[in-house]
Amino acid sequence: LRFLLYLLSNINLNMFKDNSNPSQVVEIYKELVIQFHWSQSSLLCSSYAGLLALIL
Repeated sequence: LRFLLYLLSNINLNMFKDNSNPSQVVEIYKELVIQFHWSQSSLLCSSYAGLLALIL
């Protein structure tokens, strides 16, 4: 799992380098954070999902 996260972050970092569009970089970063939290804890994730639902 740790290796998978490492691989994922490397892919995302490469996308940062290629991409000059800041909003898209932010989206990619948010995806990475969300995926990281999913792998850490489903409880944490559900609370984040609830928070996102409130914001949106």
